[in-house]
Amino acid sequence: MFDDTDIVIVHYKFARPTVVTLNALFRHYPEAEVTLVDNSNGICTVADHVVPHLGPCAPRVRVLVNEAGDEGPMGSLSHGGGMDLARRNTDRRYLLSMESDTIVLKRGGIEWLEDLMARGYDYAALGQKPIGDEFASFSPALGIFRVDLLKAYDLSFRRRRRAPEDSTPDDPVIRHHLLAAEQAELGLPLTYPEGKPPDTYQRPRERIVRTELDHLHYFDTGEWVHHCLRRKGYRYCLFPPLDTVCHVWGSRDEKLFLMHFRQKLPYLDINDLLPPALHVPPEGIG
Repeated sequence: MFDDTDIVIVHYKFARPTVVTLNALFRHYPEAEVTLVDNSNGICTVADHVVPHLGPCAPRVRVLVNEAGDEGPMGSLSHGGGMDLARRNTDRRYLLSMESDTIVLKRGGIEWLEDLMARGYDYAALGQKPIGDEFASFSPALGIFRVDLLKAYDLSFRRRRRAPEDSTPDDPVIRHHLLAAEQAELGLPLTYPEGKPPDTYQRPRERIVRTELDHLHYFDTGEWVHHCLRRKGYRYCLFPPLDTVCHVWGSRDEKLFLMHFRQKLPYLDINDLLPPALHVPPEGIG
């Protein structure tokens, strides 16, 4: 299955989320091979803090250390920058993106993604930013892309500023954020769509409006890829959450990760996915 597909996960500065993500993946796909991008800037290196906790599956992880120094949301050490590094260093046909808080619950999801590609799709990903019955963007928490297209158009997953010509009123991302800002301003209920932190719509109304309107000025992680390929007519599928995986959220903040894991997966003991050296004490699990 994995001869054509490079699974890419970007690691940040906390070991537990990444170790949990990898051990959950290997529990259900022991044959998987993973490219793990070290975006920790030396603070929590993959070699010292992650790989030693993967047991017999450690040899199935290929490590790419991101040597960039710019850590900002648009920098080369961003999530998109880590994915770009993996894209430049793969010879596989497909790049399958997961995040270091995407928990595999059972087999089937990866097979389903590969089947979409076999049926002629050019990319497919977990949909986010709903507008009507469709999605305006995708989450890199789970997605698969033709590498030849990414390389042919030199597409980057990094966040980038929108040019004036990119802010057309028919753009579904623009429409999504304008609608969300209007709903928040009117005090209408907002639901949490995949791709945004779980507390997004629990914030003060003024902050929600400001955040939504700020989004009008840039392409978020992966949105430039979708923007370009959609405009060029390539075939894609943006799908609702699958029952085979759970995007927990919080890989860049371990306390948030543990809280979200408990809330989203109350029937799972996180310590079953961690070696004893990384076990979370009962007070940490909550």
